[in-house]
Amino acid sequence: MRSESIPVQTVWRTLYIIHLQHFKSYSIDTTYHNSLADDEVIGIHVEGYRSSLWLYVARKDELVVWSHKCHKRNTNNKVNRESQEKMVRSDSNESTLSERHFRRHYESVTHRMIHRRASIEMYRKAINNTFEIEKEIIINRSNSEFGFKIHGSRPVVVSAIEKNTPAETCGLDVGDIVVTINGYNVLESSHSDVVKLAHSGTNTLKLEVVSTRSALNCEENDVNNHEIVMSGYLIRFNNDSKTSKTYRNRWFVLKTDNCLYWYKSAKEMDPLGVISLHGYTAGEEQELTGEHPFGFRLVKLRSGVKYFASKDSNTVNQWVLAINQRADILHKCDPYIGLTIKNTSRSATSLTPNDCSGYLAIFSQRRKCWRNRYFVLKDAALYIYFGVDAKSSLGVFLLHGYKVQSCVLIGKKNTFEAIPSESKFRHLWLMAESDIDKKRWLSALEYSIDRWIKL
Repeated sequence: MRSESIPVQTVWRTLYIIHLQHFKSYSIDTTYHNSLADDEVIGIHVEGYRSSLWLYVARKDELVVWSHKCHKRNTNNKVNRESQEKMVRSDSNESTLSERHFRRHYESVTHRMIHRRASIEMYRKAINNTFEIEKEIIINRSNSEFGFKIHGSRPVVVSAIEKNTPAETCGLDVGDIVVTINGYNVLESSHSDVVKLAHSGTNTLKLEVVSTRSALNCEENDVNNHEIVMSGYLIRFNNDSKTSKTYRNRWFVLKTDNCLYWYKSAKEMDPLGVISLHGYTAGEEQELTGEHPFGFRLVKLRSGVKYFASKDSNTVNQWVLAINQRADILHKCDPYIGLTIKNTSRSATSLTPNDCSGYLAIFSQRRKCWRNRYFVLKDAALYIYFGVDAKSSLGVFLLHGYKVQSCVLIGKKNTFEAIPSESKFRHLWLMAESDIDKKRWLSALEYSIDRWIKL
């Protein structure tokens, strides 16, 4: 038998795969420095995530948007629930301009997430030949309204149901995909065409819909949900000044995602604003104002100082201690980066629940060729494996700030791209096995990326 030499590159690749499968602890440095010369996907690509601060919309927060019912609060956590009436009120409790802007942006993103998630389920059911009408809904107009909102096009999805309206009691749910309206198929119709049809003069709507809410309910106990560290009413001063005459009494919640949220009241579930504690330090502020003597400040280098007040010094000390503890965690190690590094040593099938998974071809910019890989998408992190049976990933891209869209490449079908927010970050070209699988991936990528709101 004639002896043939084995290329050095093949030996190196085999040794590196064995190394990946048995490596127990990853760091960004080791994955970068041990990358293969001909496979640029290897490594932990964090550039998009590092470029900004982000608010993560956890599964429980998403469920709030999918339902007009409020979640039960966790009474086992440390809570400082002082009576709102005991606090000194400002002249107005209306939302400030910045709060209204944040509220609109938050609602826009979360409603878009509903449409993305419903689309994922539609394509998944279509691939499995299980997409079929599940409910027939009849809604009678009352006081010139039906009481529900839709979002998106092709398909249109129910994004909100208003309280005390006909839609609330007819069996319609947020996340339902509208297939027909009064016998007309609207699955491929635009948003404006569906609105026109629904308001074409009839006082009764007969809808045929496909439900998608059950897919979200099964993820309610996902490990990425954030728990409450501390909550209570505080006075929030506007314009980053302790002498500002504009202030609001707000319900504040400090969570384990190391963000400080505030709401109009303890009963509200949609935040009016949020502060990432990255780089912040809290400290007591003596004699904040004559009207509000007990206060504290949040200070960040090259940023304005933020002032808050409470009813007594003990409450102030509790907030200062809790905030500094969470900020210190961020200073030592970013929890999301830590979790991502840990996930790279997990097998492809163990990353559940995930937003999407399956085989795709990825274009190698260095070798100018396509490589078939197994991908797992989870919380805007795109993990890349040699195959579905791989015990650890080759690499991961954090797609924060990326835009995904269909693209046309000569000689290739079902291609799409992930475009970074800055040209110096890695641009990805991907190819699916079919058109419907491409649409499934596009919806999943948009949904997963939308979960992170840029602050």
